Amino acid sequence: MQPKQGVYDTYSLFVKNIGNDASNVSVEILDNTPTSKATFSPTTLNNNVSKSHTNFDYMVFPLDFNSHNFKVVITWEEKHFSYNGHPVNESKKMKQTFVFNEE
Repeated sequence: MQPKQGVYDTYSLFVKNIGNDASNVSVEILDNTPTSKATFSPTTLNNNVSKSHTNFDYMVFPLDFNSHNFKVVITWEEKHFSYNGHPVNESKKMKQTFVFNEE
């Protein structure tokens, strides 16, 4: 994806798993400008990320030329496993939000 001068710039995002194995990982990027309703989802649901595969795909996304901040929302599920590989309990749904502002 290439930037379109005067319309949108492109940015890249790299997400690294530093915790437990995760499933149903989703990444949403939202233009945080009050007049914008733009949402970009560079991933599809049901992505799995294990400790041994520590990073998520390299993502490139567009952002309005006039935007000065955006929000990244990452959701995932974690299961805790016993020594024999069976889930100890049901998946816990997790969510983390990051807000980036231009200075």
